[in-house]
Formats: sequence, structure tokens, C-alpha cells
Amino acid sequence: MSRANAVRQLLAAARYTVNGAANSAPRCATLVLSSQADQLVDPVCSARLARAWGAVQRVHPWAGHDLPHDDPQWLVEAVCAAFPLAEPIQTHRAGD
Repeated sequence: MSRANAVRQLLAAARYTVNGAANSAPRCATLVLSSQADQLVDPVCSARLARAWGAVQRVHPWAGHDLPHDDPQWLVEAVCAAFPLAEPIQTHRAGD
């Protein structure tokens, strides 16, 4: 990430408020994932956003900001638990 992009992201994060977030909430089921050890986004911010949106929140106990990298299995399990499928997806390998 370039320095300019990092500065833009930090400025956007600093300006963001939850006020009005309920009016801009997604119109579909939403899962907010965060991590207790995230040093980039305070998990309290994720909790406030989830509360404003009426969304489910799951908090990882030790991962950092990059949940897919830090604990991909936890991420998959959290998403699957939040959005269960009515029927399992059948996967087929090429040539089957």
C-alpha cells in the first residue's frame, strides 16, 4: 500500500461516525467480524457498527486485523454458522 493510500484510509477512518449508520445499514443479513487483538481497528468500533446496523458480531479472541490470514478456519466457521445453507453444496473435480 502506498503512503498516500494509507493516509487516505486513516483520514477516512478518523472522520467516520456511527451516527446515521442505521440509515445506511445493509438491507440483507450482515455479519460483522472483528478481532480482540486488532491494532488497526478497535473492536469497539465494530461492536458499535454491528449494534447500529442490528447485525450479528463475532469477535476473534487473538487474531490481528487480517482474519483470513491469521485464522482462516475460524473465519470460515463463523461465516458458515451465521449463514447456514439449506442444502450442502456439491463440489465436483474436473473429470468426475
